[in-house]
Amino acid sequence: MSLCNRNRARIKVARLQERIVNIRKDFLHKESTKLVRENQLIAVENRKWTSAQGTKNILPLGMGSVKGN
Repeated sequence: MSLCNRNRARIKVARLQERIVNIRKDFLHKESTKLVRENQLIAVENRKWTSAQGTKNILPLGMGSVKGN
């Protein structure tokens, strides 16, 4: 019985994590689309983030995915 509950909890957590990923992607897509519509030129800079520059605050928010790979 505990195995069934564990699997149910694991699936619930996986769904929640997927939902969070989708919300972040949607937000970034909407913001980047808004920037493109409002501006004539957008310049993107390659940055090497270090912990002294606030990596802990920026990277979990998905800001690295704005530029892509």
